[in-house]
Amino acid sequence: MTEGEIWQGLDSEPGPFFRLVRFVLIAFGMVAMFFFGSLALPWPQQAVLGLLMVLLCVWLSRVSDSYLITLTLMMLSMF
Repeated sequence: MTEGEIWQGLDSEPGPFFRLVRFVLIAFGMVAMFFFGSLALPWPQQAVLGLLMVLLCVWLSRVSDSYLITLTLMMLSMF
């Protein structure tokens, strides 16, 4: 499988492997958002976290144009 096929599979394949991967990614994302949302960080650490989130969003937008990535970027923006 090429990298493009993997991203397309995560977006639309109904197979059990891709469903499991989607479930694990969603669960990890929810736990990470709860963890980072409940931390009391001083401003330098908030700046680092913000920079890392922006870099993650830029990377995600360049990797794929899928609808799933668009929804993920909207959720990260609201976070």
